[in-house]
Amino acid sequence: MREIHVLLVDDDLNYRQILNQLLYTSGFHVIPAGNGMEALKLLKTGHFDIILMDIQMPFMDGITAFEHIKSLEPKDKPLVIACSAFFSQDQKTYLKKHGFDELMVKPLDIKELITISKKYIDGNHRATGAPMVLNPDKIEEISKYGGKADLLPIYENFEQELDQAISLIQQSLQDGNLAEALRRMHTLKGNAASLGAEKLHHLAQEIESTLKAGYPELKKDYIFRLEQAIFEFKGIYKTLLTNH
Repeated sequence: MREIHVLLVDDDLNYRQILNQLLYTSGFHVIPAGNGMEALKLLKTGHFDIILMDIQMPFMDGITAFEHIKSLEPKDKPLVIACSAFFSQDQKTYLKKHGFDELMVKPLDIKELITISKKYIDGNHRATGAPMVLNPDKIEEISKYGGKADLLPIYENFEQELDQAISLIQQSLQDGNLAEALRRMHTLKGNAASLGAEKLHHLAQEIESTLKAGYPELKKDYIFRLEQAIFEFKGIYKTLLTNH
């Protein structure tokens, strides 16, 4: 399972920053561009599953940029979504006729975007969707029993647990204590699932399966990915708990 890569093309810097954070929280990997010219340069150097294309931009508008994108003929055609604060019926007809896959009104509804991406990307087998760094729905579910303010100490304790997790697991493996490493990884996996830290949960599950299969030497890639997932979790949980 890999992240869905999004090229976010919009000339409004503040809007890009806000939407970038919302998409990041929902598990998307986002690269921003300020206009169509910047988007074309990025498309020549990397792969994207989705392009969120603002229609009205300086230097090169979204429609002109899309015409150039079609001429690039990428190996895996990205899902291209036209974005605007308003679409007239004539605009909708025009944009659909010119090949845009979907139209979305700004500000974008993230849940709608997730639904659209799953419909297109899962169907084309280019990606299976990405687990969220921290699922807001899970926070809503568990906060019903006491409120989000009461959850903060729980998430802070989990953060401390994560700080110790990598070194303790590595030490257990160096000592040849596979059972202890598995126990710690299983605990991390369960706590991550309970708190809605989906990315950590999925990665811990993958590592646990690797250990159970008899491969006690964790690859550097696993350690790097685990450290990255922990870093992402730390960077988002307080914002979600205090801004809802």
